[in-house]
Amino acid sequence: MKKAGVLLLPLLLVLALGVSACGKSAGNGNNPGTSTPSNQVTMDATNFVNNAVTIKAGDSVHFDDPGDSGGTHIICSGQNGQCDNSSSAPKDLQGSGFTINAGQTKDVAFPTAGTYKITCSIHPDMNLTVTVQ
Repeated sequence: MKKAGVLLLPLLLVLALGVSACGKSAGNGNNPGTSTPSNQVTMDATNFVNNAVTIKAGDSVHFDDPGDSGGTHIICSGQNGQCDNSSSAPKDLQGSGFTINAGQTKDVAFPTAGTYKITCSIHPDMNLTVTVQ
């Protein structure tokens, strides 16, 4: 029996070290084990959580209303709740833009470099700057 204990002890030690080395991946602070993509723009009830994003030409911005805002947003090119109909923004953001409800997401591609101002026509304080390099 003593021999079995001598063999079992190193095995248990290796197993304990292996388990302690495992853990959750670094997260974004809000949801451990996950990360927020740099192109994701999250919305709450009346604001963009992050008010600026930088992407490369041809990439998309991922607009995300996680569902706890309980509201509707109409996202368009412009500022302070005013849609800018003369903007060179992507088609989805021109005119009156697009509607996004709680729990929905929408990807909008930005093919051309530039700086774009984005707003919600329902919530005038909801403004975002998209810098496309």
